[in-house]
Amino acid sequence: VVVNLGHRVSYVSVVINNKVTSTQRFPVNGLQLDEKLKKIGNFKSILDISLDFEDYLYKHIREKHCYIPLTDSEEVPSTIVTVGCFSGQTISGSARKVVVDSFFKSTPSSEQNIVEFTYNIIMKSSVNITVKQTLLKNILLVGGNTLYPGFVERFTNDMQELVQTQNEWNGDLISVGVIAPNDRLDQIWKGA
Repeated sequence: VVVNLGHRVSYVSVVINNKVTSTQRFPVNGLQLDEKLKKIGNFKSILDISLDFEDYLYKHIREKHCYIPLTDSEEVPSTIVTVGCFSGQTISGSARKVVVDSFFKSTPSSEQNIVEFTYNIIMKSSVNITVKQTLLKNILLVGGNTLYPGFVERFTNDMQELVQTQNEWNGDLISVGVIAPNDRLDQIWKGA
């Protein structure tokens, strides 16, 4: 299963026997997160900059300063922005968390978070329980939005919790395997 969370598009693809059997688009991507950061970040530019450069700066701030907590109740500390004309300004802990936490919360555009979305695609992909178990043990995370500190751990923990709460496994302990290569930003271009 390939979970690609990119800047312009996010999707989940199921691959069985080296063939893509289904692909579904997930409605949260990096551009939407940048817009969210613009609304809640309250950054003041000290320069008159073009919108393209401003978009680049927000993307950079999101990628370098946002954080995925392991639980909803975890506090995220504030940090100082270290980029461009926003340097020296503080990004609050709640802004660092809220922006990227969209992947783990249901939103108006998605009734499911990325974990539920991925799980449901796996469950619909085959009637064979062995195939479903194999897919759950082979979830590949790719794309820049999987690089946030805490993302892999939160995805893995939430998926394991979800799997254990479902009745489809007749009480069997099903393990989840999440693969997160170091170069996952580029994995999609390498054929992931």
